[in-house]
Amino acid sequence: MMCSGYAKQRPSQQHGTEAQPPRQAAKNAVEVAQKKPRAGKPQDDASYWASRAERTKRQAARHQDQATRDHFMKIAAGYEALARSARSVGRDPD
Repeated sequence: MMCSGYAKQRPSQQHGTEAQPPRQAAKNAVEVAQKKPRAGKPQDDASYWASRAERTKRQAARHQDQATRDHFMKIAAGYEALARSARSVGRDPD
């Protein structure tokens, strides 16, 4: 049985790049994260969750099966609860 030399190479040699020590890799990851613009928190955006609830209700209305409609309405109720929660977070002076 023949074995290729490729399988015997270290992972850093297989792809032609040098492996970074764990600390250096972590430092690079932190630097990249700091350079990226931060997006707003969708969990705190009440209008986002309210729009999800409305879309889910419209999707529920498209289905004939009552069990399917009920399932989608439960999901919509969860989105509405998230919207209420986001509104209450928006009122709290952090």
